[in-house]
Amino acid sequence: MNRVFSQFVGIAGSLLLLAACNAAPAAPAGNSSSDAAPAATAGSLTAIKVDAVALDGSAEYWKNAAVLTVPTKSTEEGGADGPDVLLQAAYDGTNVAIRLEWADTSEGTYSRPWVWDGAKFSRDPEKQDRMALIFPIENNAEFSSKGCAGACHNSDADKEKWWMGTEDAGLRLDMWQWTASSAVPLGLTNDQWVSVQTDPADAESATHPDENTGGGNLSNTNKEGDGPLYMHGTDLAARFIMTGEQIALDTSKLAVGAKIPTSVLAPFTGSRADIHANSVWKDGKWTVVLMRSLDTGHGDDLALTPPKSYPFGVAVFDHVDHWEHTVGSEVLTLQWQ
Repeated sequence: MNRVFSQFVGIAGSLLLLAACNAAPAAPAGNSSSDAAPAATAGSLTAIKVDAVALDGSAEYWKNAAVLTVPTKSTEEGGADGPDVLLQAAYDGTNVAIRLEWADTSEGTYSRPWVWDGAKFSRDPEKQDRMALIFPIENNAEFSSKGCAGACHNSDADKEKWWMGTEDAGLRLDMWQWTASSAVPLGLTNDQWVSVQTDPADAESATHPDENTGGGNLSNTNKEGDGPLYMHGTDLAARFIMTGEQIALDTSKLAVGAKIPTSVLAPFTGSRADIHANSVWKDGKWTVVLMRSLDTGHGDDLALTPPKSYPFGVAVFDHVDHWEHTVGSEVLTLQWQ
């Protein structure tokens, strides 16, 4: 696996839904459009036909799109359940957009940043907020009947061995993994596909990034592995470092407690860049709009062809990884008006 994608693809990504499971980005928008929209039929996300979809979370047409409310449940027996996720969908002749809202008390855009204590660096355990949608690419009877539970392999007593994927190399899953540390500044969602484990000893070996033809993120770690190489050139409190903004690390400029991101970000291209994102955290909740072509023309993506319906699943990570996430426990269906 290419190391420049280490922030996006790791064991956290590969276990993402384990237990149940091409327009430029618009300016961040408000997040109250769903308040006036009708409720959806249980388990069904109905995309409405509009003249042109966009990444605007407060576009007028969202008031006409039914809201599907999906409670998310703990993946562990006795664990705390998560927030309800409110989903809406719209499409035009070329693109589909999915709008999601969920409660979150803090804006988690750091992913285990470097922290300076005045003498040395350590990694803060703070984890980013994440969310994911997953669709079977091929017809998958088990997923269609069980949802994401049909893709989880979590019977081992050792949770480190839990994994998500298929047991048939001919069956793949299209995973849209929204990660706050990258989707917020880049306006792109991590596009991945999942299939069989290529290494039974490696739980993440079933998950793969879609093909990338350029760009990608640089790991901000020195060769000794005990600190960053770079810091932001003008804003020492920056939560993100974009390519071109980095300068060589100068600890004399850092205050005690300063945090430095662990990646220098650059937009990826090709199939990896199919899913655009507009992400807003405000008033204790995330509002995210994801948009991509109905048919990207890439073999590692599901081609959406209305009026055919598609099963899918959803998961929310509130500053957590692995089995600690919460999931929509029922089979969800994307359909078209």
